[in-house]
Amino acid sequence: MNTTLEAIRSVQLAIIVPINLLGNGAVCGVVARTPSMQTHMNYLLVNLAISDMMVAVFMTLDQVFLHGVATHPAGIAGDYVCKFVTGKLLSWVGSVASVFTMTAVGFERFYAIVHPLSNRGRITKRVFWRVIIACWVFACCFNIPLVLVRVYNTEQARTGYLCRSNWPNVMLAIAYNIAWLLFLGVIPLGIMGYLYSSIVKTLWFSGKTHEGEATQQVRLKARQRVTKMLIIISAIYGLCWLPNLLISVASYFVDDGNPAVLSYGYLITEVLVLINSSINPFVYSIQSQKFRNGVRA
Repeated sequence: MNTTLEAIRSVQLAIIVPINLLGNGAVCGVVARTPSMQTHMNYLLVNLAISDMMVAVFMTLDQVFLHGVATHPAGIAGDYVCKFVTGKLLSWVGSVASVFTMTAVGFERFYAIVHPLSNRGRITKRVFWRVIIACWVFACCFNIPLVLVRVYNTEQARTGYLCRSNWPNVMLAIAYNIAWLLFLGVIPLGIMGYLYSSIVKTLWFSGKTHEGEATQQVRLKARQRVTKMLIIISAIYGLCWLPNLLISVASYFVDDGNPAVLSYGYLITEVLVLINSSINPFVYSIQSQKFRNGVRA
């Protein structure tokens, strides 16, 4: 295996993945043992943490075989291992669940702050579980094409990857990658941009929210802190994910005479995706006093 690719993958496995599991595991633990944090929004953040852990674990599982710890089967057996284990299927399922959850959090905040008297966006226990189920059903269904096209890569030495996508024709491949760009990039970022801009307008630029008793001011400040935290998380998501989504589409329109260049570029964008899945707990710890107290408890 190319030493540069090996070095990048070693960083993924030795540094980013442990940080991801410790940080996101802490999020789950803090919410579980802190009654005051057991709200629907925080439960959505727990779902986000679980999906982010899936991204990290299953994006790097192929390294067990790439580093020679085990031998990857070839042939039909290799195809099935690629479809469900080393082809990163569950990592991409976690990715879709992650952005779905972030968008759901945006809607929850939007209705709680911009339309507080509306029953339409109120998250009851029943609505919460419907959102969670819809999140994971959509994430699984969106990735069904990968189950169908993932096969063992007989040119691993040339490309640096154990698995590849064997599409019937290139137009289907382009369409599916554009769907990823739209459904994981353009559409959710556009929706979150609208939701959070409306929330910012209400919290910072609506005169009625700046008047009232001290308790109302405390509540306003708390909502502003949470909003800033969620905007930061959304912005980091866009910065880390868009390069991966764009290079996946662009790879079909550039000359592949030197596949190593694309392999390096794609692997670097995978590192960004891994960083995104690991960074949210740090944002929580900086922006949320409750989270910091929960970690220390």
